[in-house]
Amino acid sequence: MRVLVTGATGFVGQALVRRLILTGHDPIIVTRGDATGPRAVRWDLGSEPAPATLPQRIDAIVHAAQSRNHRAFPDDGREMFAVNTASTFALLDYAARAGASRFCLLSSGTVYHPFRNGLDEEAALRPDNCLGATKLAAEVIATPFSILMPVAILRIFSPFGPGQTDRLVPSIIGRVRDGLPVKLSDDGKGLRLAPIYVDDLCDIVVESLTRAWNGVFNVASPKATTLFDIAEIIGRILAKCPIFEVGSGTALDLVPPVAKIGRLFDLDKLITLEEGLARTLERHLPDNSRH
Repeated sequence: MRVLVTGATGFVGQALVRRLILTGHDPIIVTRGDATGPRAVRWDLGSEPAPATLPQRIDAIVHAAQSRNHRAFPDDGREMFAVNTASTFALLDYAARAGASRFCLLSSGTVYHPFRNGLDEEAALRPDNCLGATKLAAEVIATPFSILMPVAILRIFSPFGPGQTDRLVPSIIGRVRDGLPVKLSDDGKGLRLAPIYVDDLCDIVVESLTRAWNGVFNVASPKATTLFDIAEIIGRILAKCPIFEVGSGTALDLVPPVAKIGRLFDLDKLITLEEGLARTLERHLPDNSRH
């Protein structure tokens, strides 16, 4: 399939493009920088309308782009809406005109914010932050297009892997490596989550295209863990004893049900957290930092 990929220079997007090529597909990347070659299209999703240089025909689209600025509302609100929401409609409109036979929207677990209700796909959602709201708005906009083509909406929870920055797992790696405390809740375990390794995530995205999934799916590991456990695993790999700081308050539980996606994809094939962290550390730490 000829697949248009937005966010192709981001953490997930880069891995996805590699996976598409390995599985015999033909990715066309959307970049806001200079576009060179027949497989690249320049389009700044945050400030420009759809360019005339988009291919006239395309088989599928994966909308993986997400606003890079999402921590300073309301200053970042305009860009969040433009990239997360408005560009979703522009891409769906283009998909319909270009004859796409399937569309995959990479959404986020932030649509469940503030995480007080169930994290299942049928839960009533009313996110109270701009990131979650713009992601949910994109999902709502995408749903009517499912009468024209299968639309898979993948709500991704805690992806991690080599090359990731400014997220939870690389932050914990840095703290353990540098001897800084990992802060936990009053139970001594901290945040409960279900991280998914980036290559496994990409396999799920490719499968959603291959089998033309339609609907909303949580995407996470079926095995839950905690902040404490992640730090302990990283410490064993680095041969460093993590330092913990137990504070007050109750930790969030960000472990979603994955039974729905489990009926379409064999989640037992996902690599373990230990293996994923080992691969992440192997490819990003100097030799003298490894065990």
